[in-house]
Amino acid sequence: MKQTIRCPAGVLGMLVAFCLCLGQETERKTELEGKWEIVERSIEGSYYTEEEIKEMLVRWLVFRGNKLIALDKDGKVKNETTFKVDPKQEPATMDAVCQDLVAPTGMSVFQYIYKLRGDTLTVCWQVGSRAAKRPKDFNNVPGSNLEVLTLKRVKE
Repeated sequence: MKQTIRCPAGVLGMLVAFCLCLGQETERKTELEGKWEIVERSIEGSYYTEEEIKEMLVRWLVFRGNKLIALDKDGKVKNETTFKVDPKQEPATMDAVCQDLVAPTGMSVFQYIYKLRGDTLTVCWQVGSRAAKRPKDFNNVPGSNLEVLTLKRVKE
């Protein structure tokens, strides 16, 4: 039985949409494998404080094969889904398809870029539009309509 996945509403909708990604494909490891803590968030160049980051609905992302698990500040699972990346693109890409909460019978496609430098993962996407396009760079200055998350790999 196939389960319907809904993207949560609110300020973190785009972030959590990142956690509600593409359909079924064979499970295989990616370069993102492991647990990642969100350490920085900015929208159009405006950075969240450390306290605001600690209170976000999603604090950690776990990449396991093609599974993406979003954990809250207490380490409890908020969402579990699948994801698709293309690290050969420049910049590397990640795609997500989510059910639209405004029109629950419709689907929205979210297109991300990411870069991985050692134990630092940076993810960028366009906010505020159901028809958002994939960003070309990580330059989220005022007026860019871009959000950037920085995550650090958790050593376990």
